[in-house]
This record gives sequence, structure tokens and C-alpha cells, in this order.
Amino acid sequence: MPTTRAMTVSSRHLSTAVAAAVDKVKAHNESLGKDFIINNNFIMGRWIIKDMALKDAVGLAEHIAHAVQAGEAMGAAKGPAGPGLRPAVMASGGHIICGFILDPQVALLE
Repeated sequence: MPTTRAMTVSSRHLSTAVAAAVDKVKAHNESLGKDFIINNNFIMGRWIIKDMALKDAVGLAEHIAHAVQAGEAMGAAKGPAGPGLRPAVMASGGHIICGFILDPQVALLE
């Protein structure tokens, strides 16, 4: 049984923790915006279980988002309804998820 606890960061200090982490990777600092954002969107889609280039995963996410938004997935073109869907891909730890997220419902900026 593990004897150490995972590190925790209070939400009050999360912005500071992210800023400190970004400061440690100076090479990428110019590529990142200055705003700290918490966005509650989840990717609705599928795990990619075979090797796929990231650009192909982005294309697949765009297709999925368009097909669901247009109603094609249900067999009839119904046109956009409700909030828009944005293609989304997340790659982490050798896993890729592709699909879509809803337009932001709650976004916190600092």
C-alpha cells in the first residue's frame, strides 16, 4: 500500500501553480497565452486504439463533430441545433481521445 499522498493544490493556488510550471519551460513561454483558464468541457468521443497521427485524429474529430451537429449520425440531416460542437483531441500518456466539446458553458478567467 502506498505510503505517500498525491500532491494537492487548492483551487485558490492553482493559478499560481500553473504560472510557476509555465515559467520553468521558458522555451515555450512565448507560445502560451497569459490568461489562466478553467474550462469544464469534456471531450465526448472515443479512444483511438491503433496508432494514428495527430493530424489524422484532428480530422477524425472534425468529422465526428460535424456529423453529430448536422444530425447525420442519426440518419437525417437536421441542421445545427442547440449549442455548437467544437472538434477536440486530447493526447496524453500515449493515449488519444478524439471527438467534440460543447461551446464553453462555464469558463473562468483570471
